[in-house]
Amino acid sequence: DIYCCPICYYEAQLRFDSGEDDDDENSDLEPEEDYSMKKLTDYRKADPMSILGSCDHDNFQVAAKFCFLKVASVKKHLRSVHQVDTSRIYGND
Repeated sequence: DIYCCPICYYEAQLRFDSGEDDDDENSDLEPEEDYSMKKLTDYRKADPMSILGSCDHDNFQVAAKFCFLKVASVKKHLRSVHQVDTSRIYGND
């Protein structure tokens, strides 16, 4: 199993999704218009490896900085990089 930092993975997913939306005909909408119910409930299912690889053109060097073999390593990353309290996260410490 591989455990990814949820904050870093979410950022990678946002960047991946925004790259796919560059040609979207609605890209010139005002921000409040961009939060329509259709936009919020309609999504493309992306392969997690595609999202991780998109960080650096499939070299996976960036993803290697926030994906770990143990939950304990993710917790350490969350504490040191994102200053998150991990006391309520349980796993394979």
